[in-house]
Amino acid sequence: AEETANAGPSMRDIELDQLQAVLTPLNYAISEVRADGHCLYRSVASQISTLAPENGPQDYIRIREFV
Repeated sequence: AEETANAGPSMRDIELDQLQAVLTPLNYAISEVRADGHCLYRSVASQISTLAPENGPQDYIRIREFV
């Protein structure tokens, strides 16, 4: 635990910080998607729900069926 605490930020943390620095001025944000084998479809469903709310909430099952 001490070694991990002294190791500094992980590569993932550094990458997320860099991405957020680019996204924040554009009013975008990073959303975590559960990595369960449906993550591609979950991320597409999330984007559709965000970008086209008039279509109502989307779920990964509906996106998989569509594809």
